Amino acid sequence: MKKTLIVFAGKRGTTKEAAGRLAAALNGASTLNLAGPGAGRSALDGYDRVVLAGSSYMGQWNPSLVDWANARENELMGKDLAILELGMNKSESAAMQAQPRLSAHAQAYCKPGGCVHWAELTFMERMIMKMVNGKKGDASNLDWAELDAFGDQLKEAQ
Repeated sequence: MKKTLIVFAGKRGTTKEAAGRLAAALNGASTLNLAGPGAGRSALDGYDRVVLAGSSYMGQWNPSLVDWANARENELMGKDLAILELGMNKSESAAMQAQPRLSAHAQAYCKPGGCVHWAELTFMERMIMKMVNGKKGDASNLDWAELDAFGDQLKEAQ
C-alpha cells in the first residue's frame, strides 16, 4: 500500500473538507495544511505518493500551493503524483497552467467543482461574482461523487 500525503491549500474550508474526505477514502492518508504551523518545513521522505489539493479562483491555482510545489518540484517528480483542484469553473485547469511539468507527471487529476459561500466573500469578490454570475448568494457545483471516484481511482493504484 502506498503511503500518501495530501498537501492542501484553500481559502474558506472546502479544500480542507475535500482533503479530509480523500484522506479517509485512502485509509487515513496523511494531510498537510499549508496554512498550518511548520508546513514549509515538511519533508516528503517516506511518502510514495503526494496529492496536491488546491483551490482555484479566477483562473489562478492557490498561490501557497504553487509556491510549495515549486520549491519541491524535483522531489515531487520522483513521487507518484495526483492533483485535486477545486473551483467553480470545471472546464478550466488553473493547476495545469500553474504547474505544467508536475501536471504532466501526475497520474491522476480531478476537478469536482467548487463552492461559494456568499457571506464569506470580501466586498470585491462579491462584486466580481455578481458580475460573472449575474446573481448573488451561495453557489455550488461540487460533485462529491466525483471526488469519491477519484479516491477509488487512487486506491486501485495502490
